[in-house]
Amino acid sequence: MMGIMNQQQQEPINKTAALEALSPFLNNPRRTIIQVEAFTTVVIMLLLLQLILGSFRRQSARPLVQGGTWVAYTLSFPAIAYTLGLMQSSPVKNVMYPIWAVSLLMAAGCTNAVKVYELGDNKQWKRGLFNVYQYAFYVTLISWLLFPYSLDMKKYFHQYFNRLALLKSPAVVISSLGLIVTVTALMGRELACVLVERGYFFSVGRRVAKFMKKPPAQTGPDPATDMMKGYKYPVHFVGFGKDGNVITIDQILRCEGRLLSSATDHSKRLKDTCMAFAGYQLLKQRYYGMALTEECLDETRDFLFKGLLQTEDDYERAFKIVEMELGFCHDHFFTKHAIIFELETAFFCLFLVRIVLIATVVSFVVKSTLSVKTISAIIEVHTKRTDDIITVLILGSILLIEILQAASYLASDWCKVSVICRYVTSSCYQHSAFIEKLISYLSRLAIFGYWKNSIGQYCTAYGSSPDLAGHKLQSAKRAIVRSLISCDGLPTNGEGSLQRNGVFGEFSWALQGQSHSEIMLIWNIASEYCHLSHYESELSEASENVKEAKFNRRVSHSLSRYCAYLMNSVPELLPGNFGDTKLAMDDVEDDFSRALESPSSAYEAIYELQDQEEGYTSIFMRGMQLGKQLEAMPDRAICWKILADFWAENILYIAPTDNVKGHLELLAKGGELLTHIWVLLTHAGVLKINREKDENTMPRRQPSEENV
Repeated sequence: MMGIMNQQQQEPINKTAALEALSPFLNNPRRTIIQVEAFTTVVIMLLLLQLILGSFRRQSARPLVQGGTWVAYTLSFPAIAYTLGLMQSSPVKNVMYPIWAVSLLMAAGCTNAVKVYELGDNKQWKRGLFNVYQYAFYVTLISWLLFPYSLDMKKYFHQYFNRLALLKSPAVVISSLGLIVTVTALMGRELACVLVERGYFFSVGRRVAKFMKKPPAQTGPDPATDMMKGYKYPVHFVGFGKDGNVITIDQILRCEGRLLSSATDHSKRLKDTCMAFAGYQLLKQRYYGMALTEECLDETRDFLFKGLLQTEDDYERAFKIVEMELGFCHDHFFTKHAIIFELETAFFCLFLVRIVLIATVVSFVVKSTLSVKTISAIIEVHTKRTDDIITVLILGSILLIEILQAASYLASDWCKVSVICRYVTSSCYQHSAFIEKLISYLSRLAIFGYWKNSIGQYCTAYGSSPDLAGHKLQSAKRAIVRSLISCDGLPTNGEGSLQRNGVFGEFSWALQGQSHSEIMLIWNIASEYCHLSHYESELSEASENVKEAKFNRRVSHSLSRYCAYLMNSVPELLPGNFGDTKLAMDDVEDDFSRALESPSSAYEAIYELQDQEEGYTSIFMRGMQLGKQLEAMPDRAICWKILADFWAENILYIAPTDNVKGHLELLAKGGELLTHIWVLLTHAGVLKINREKDENTMPRRQPSEENV
């Protein structure tokens, strides 16, 4: 009895609780509108942040750029899902809901500035496809607010088609915009991810592979005319035909149109851009695990050494082509440029339609012609002037993002290749001065760089150092190309450079009986020792060629610290087990820490440490002994030349690797010089080096007293 009375007493309390739960909607429905409005604005701000920071990813490794892009990319999708769900599930409705919903759909799949953040995100294309359908479903339900509930839709559309007044109907315009956005999202973001993950099965990837398997027709480059005579590397496939519809680098270089036949720097840049695109087409084969037909062919080596690197002074051009090639790779794996390139006409038609529809929706908002026409049980909240202003700003931001992304593509190398291919295959283009000027103007547009254009520096004694750029980076590139030309074959672990300098017998002990990571650490310690030595001041007196000696000192110092940076930051790109590399680095740093704990200066501490241990068993002590042996040479210029040549060949030796994904992941984090060298060697036919043979053929021995 008492239980029944208690239950009856509790019933009014439960009803009161239910009314209190509904009170935010009944008493203050405006709160829900403000919440939806705020979330929509935040999503658009995140989209702008993606556009700004994401555009600088490939040329900056700064935490602000990388971390900010990740935050904007990661938070935008759950925010979009939550906001669309809130608009659909809440009984509070506003006439701006359909516009905000379409804006969120555009942010999710159409105008998103970053296709994927990491290379592995391309594998999530099925999830992305599901999300697009989910968002489109929510937008469709929300858009029904603008349609009369009991209207015959066939009669409604027929009425507007007869009047040719579709653009006067807010419901039709907003629904059409949602449909166009959904189609563009599927073609852009999701199809671009499928293109990466199923690239081998797409017609372009298969056609490139089949085309390159044909018997080579190369006859070698002609240095006198700078024409890659007979090189049939594919640039672009037109239509769905076979051989007759492929544009090769040979066709572009031999085009007789005034735009390409002139010997101007502008013409050469256009040809180099197409050459880089042809290299990008071939480089994708390594990502998909396909055999490179041009591997180990004499024609392949001639293309690099007799075409691009005829002399050491051509290093800038060779590295510039590699930069453009890696730029294409970055855009293929991380942006939508590749799919836009393949479906260029369709994308720009959809772009123009979206611009017209967005502008029309803006006019509806400004004229206040929107109204809720459904008779469903809802709580309608009328708009205020603030809602109109915020909606116009949201649509204006999306319009701006659309235009900026279209301009980014028009200023990209993809557009340059596209117009050049059209120019080569169309005689009317070649005879039109206006079109040539237009192509010339487009080809001069450039907004962003290709990579961070600097190399990391790490000192085993003091930790990270400022990155090197400018003339120091150029000096390193020149030295690398000089060593590549001098190798005349596969690079060695340093043995070749020592033999060319005639000192292999004296320093061969520093290359024997250990992993290559240990060898690099030994030579790195020796380089630091020589750099810190007070004998450096005698360089100008001891050397006849001071300029060359300073060049070698700069190269040895920068490449030595760059290799230490690679061992510390990206050991997975280096030969051997990266865990062992990190352990060796830790051991050397511990030795340096003990040395620098001495109350004397850092210089004296390093000099005195050699007397604190017996023998030469540790990496640190072997590096110190090598440093003292180099320091004891009568001519400091020879010392710097030995070190510069060793490090230039060493970085060529460690670059070939099968870790293709590791290199491509770094393209979105500023890039690495090691990746550029990896590509350069790939086009020279050097894909791998048997480093185990180098480690196992020489027994380990200690430096003799005479050498020390």
